[in-house]
Amino acid sequence: METRGSTSTTDGREPAGIAPLATVLRGTAIGIGLTVVAAMVIHLIGAAGAPTQIPKGSDGVQELALGVVLAAAVFWVLLGGAALAILDRFRTDAFRWWTVLAAIIAIGSVVPVFGLDVDTASKVTLAALHLTVGLAAWVGHVVARRRSA
Repeated sequence: METRGSTSTTDGREPAGIAPLATVLRGTAIGIGLTVVAAMVIHLIGAAGAPTQIPKGSDGVQELALGVVLAAAVFWVLLGGAALAILDRFRTDAFRWWTVLAAIIAIGSVVPVFGLDVDTASKVTLAALHLTVGLAAWVGHVVARRRSA
């Protein structure tokens, strides 16, 4: 198990594999930007023929509003960034663990979508949104880490 005993080396630099908090924040910001753009595109394409539907309790379905999509996407990218920042404080291989966790959550969140009582186009749009949020968050952190290397 690779854990981190101290937070810095004797010369004040971060140990190899540990991203400074600024890098995690930059990755989160990049991920949010990518997520917002991608979610808007997917939502608009998905709603081109008919509005994307989501269940409305026992009353049938309702249209998925773009604001709800964007708020949820930003929330999940922020939560992912917070999780990475926490992992980064304790593990030298935090990004690897975070990537696995993010993939499991993104892929796992798609499974219930296909059980919803909505049309197929809505299911495809919702699945694409779920996967895109995870992918955009990951890409944001990859870009930030490469820039800081």
